[in-house]
This record gives sequence, structure tokens and C-alpha cells, in this order.
Amino acid sequence: MLNYETFLAVHKYIFGDLYEWAGAIRTIPIYKEEAVLGGVSLNYGDIKSIQLQIETVIYELNQVEWSEISVEDMISLFSDLITRLWLIHPFREGNTRTVTRFAGLFANAKGSPLNSKFLRDHASYVRKSLVLYCVEEAPEKEYFLNIMRDAINDF
Repeated sequence: MLNYETFLAVHKYIFGDLYEWAGAIRTIPIYKEEAVLGGVSLNYGDIKSIQLQIETVIYELNQVEWSEISVEDMISLFSDLITRLWLIHPFREGNTRTVTRFAGLFANAKGSPLNSKFLRDHASYVRKSLVLYCVEEAPEKEYFLNIMRDAINDF
């Protein structure tokens, strides 16, 4: 079963050669000017509860009987949960790559192959679509749902 430790290990594996803090949760708040939002930042996870937030989302991911729901329902629910995990933004850098790689590992472990390479090849679009998905006032979910649909159906 994939868990919090697995999530941290994914970040460490990807970024261990670049950052001495790879695999470690950030300890300061972040503000990122999002070009797709005209320079406004999203409200990323509160540093006081990052571990709990991650554990909660991963627990919810593990509670779903993925094989018992339709593909369209699976894409919608999986996208919601993965987006919540991404919005926590637990690392100083590399959140999108870590979350998409973790999503691929998780989906594959649950028998629903997700083409992580497809997501990686379209990284800029994925990141922008994640930002739009997370806008509190008026989320635009269709972009991320479409790329997730493509990544799942690509196999």
C-alpha cells in the first residue's frame, strides 16, 4: 500500500541528486505567482499540518474500491484527490513532478494504469491545469480531467 512515506520517497528519488532537502517537507509558507492566474497565488497547504493533510488524502485514495467504479467516475474522483494532494504543495520545489509520479504509481498499484510519461511530456499543461482546477472561486476542472482521461486511456 502506498502511503506518506512512499510519497516522500518519490520526491527524494526524483530530486535526491539536486537538493539536500529532497524528501523533506517544507517548513515555510509559500506564495507562487501563477501566470495562468495573472500573477495571483493559490492558497497552498498550511505548514502546521502538511503531514496530516497528505496522510488524509492518501488515506482517502486507499479507501476507494477503484475496480468497482466506472472509468469516468474513477477519473473524476482520482483527479479530485490528486489535485488536493498537489494543492498541499508540501515541498519547496518539485511538487507537480512528485504528485504526478505518485499518481502513476498509485493508479498502477490499483490496476488502473496511468501513463506518467504522458503527463511528464505535457508538464507545463499539467501544471497550468492543476492551478485552474484549484481556484476556489471558480475552478476550471475540465483541463485537468481531460489530460487525466488521456493519460489513463493512453494504455
